[in-house]
Amino acid sequence: MKMSIFKTLLLGLLLSSFTLSAFAGETLTLNDLRREVLDENIDVKIQYEKYYQAQQNVKVKLGEFLPNLNVQLLFWNSTYAILYSVVPTPSNWFVYQSSQELAIAEKYITDSIKLNILRDLTLTYLNILHQEKIKASMIEQEQQLVVAYERAQNLEALGFGDEAQTFTTLRSLLEHRQDIFALDSVIAAQKEALYLSLGRRPGTDIELTDYVPSEEDIPVSVETAIQMAYDNSPELKANLFMQESARYMVKSATWSFVSFSGIGLGYPATVRIEKSKLREIILEGDKLENQIANQIDLAYSKLDNLKLRIETQAEILVAAKIELERITELYNVGQATLDELVRAQSAVLSEERSLVTLEMQKDVQIVEIKRLLGIDATDNDILVDDLNSVSIVANVSESRYRKSKVSVDLDMPNYIADEIVSVVYSGDIFNYRLSNTTGNFSLFTRTRASGTKVVMAEILFKSGQKLNLETTVEL
Repeated sequence: MKMSIFKTLLLGLLLSSFTLSAFAGETLTLNDLRREVLDENIDVKIQYEKYYQAQQNVKVKLGEFLPNLNVQLLFWNSTYAILYSVVPTPSNWFVYQSSQELAIAEKYITDSIKLNILRDLTLTYLNILHQEKIKASMIEQEQQLVVAYERAQNLEALGFGDEAQTFTTLRSLLEHRQDIFALDSVIAAQKEALYLSLGRRPGTDIELTDYVPSEEDIPVSVETAIQMAYDNSPELKANLFMQESARYMVKSATWSFVSFSGIGLGYPATVRIEKSKLREIILEGDKLENQIANQIDLAYSKLDNLKLRIETQAEILVAAKIELERITELYNVGQATLDELVRAQSAVLSEERSLVTLEMQKDVQIVEIKRLLGIDATDNDILVDDLNSVSIVANVSESRYRKSKVSVDLDMPNYIADEIVSVVYSGDIFNYRLSNTTGNFSLFTRTRASGTKVVMAEILFKSGQKLNLETTVEL
């Protein structure tokens, strides 16, 4: 039923897009696309449905000819297989019964889906740029092959060549053109997916500006990166609020884990949110932390490896250029054949494309690391100065029957109080949890105890941050 609703909404969006005027010759940056795809006014679930269907459409269209592409062109195919094999489908949305904690958890799951869309959009953008660079190099090589074919024809006409040489150069030219045609299909299919995601009309001419992911905001050490990922991870924050719900929610609810593309979780699992399942949810959180740490360690290793491969490939390219210069000099004095010259020219362009592909793989790895680090996650954290403005206040007054009345409350600005989910009072006197339903965090009890007693408060914020406060009272 949910899928039918999604498909109906998607169809409506697509039909409405066809009524728009064409955006001919439009130039867009990656930031333009990111803002448009995740506009604050859209339903992220509907947008994800659009994006998911668009990418599936690419897969179908490329299935017919991908096996015929050469190794360099298969870079996109291998990347596609890795990226989209574990992306959550729209049918994996969870359902929940009334619970403030689960409502907040859903918000963080939505943030996770947004991160996945941003990452996938960036990778699609990079892939199109990569393929257009490869195409430019292949067109340059095509021109060289045309010249070689014309030379072979002229030599044969003058009696210095032969039919076999002419046929060989022609076959190389035609095979190369076939690769260009196949690459055109790859680029067209990816751009179509981009147009569907953006709601553009078919045939829209969009020019993408160049983009190179920066490493400046990526920590140098793996240990720092792992801690940063823990702090930013919307998946871990969602798990935290699931734990809170399991601890304090009397009425059980159903939760289906979304497949968190980017940190390796590609399975649906259904659990009952109740006190008896708390340990299971805590173990899922521990598993998430372990997977995040391992994925980041692996991602950094891959990035370092790619940098070494790029350095080596640059040296190979220099050697290929030196060899081309040598063959060109020999050809000009009649000591090298036309076939040798063509092969040397093609080798240089081929090595250049290999270097471009490695550099693009490095850019892709940087994007993957940023997804793992949650760099694009919504900034929900409360500033330290604001947290320091929160204090615990406890007072003692005389009561009847030789009991003391102890009251406790929180002193803080109203805007901070709005961000609180719950407060757990504990210590020597209290053992009670207040859920923020009214904004009132005061509590009192009567006790016969005497002496110095500790009063503590653990405050949970919507950001997932926890603040522990402590004071003492004299009885």
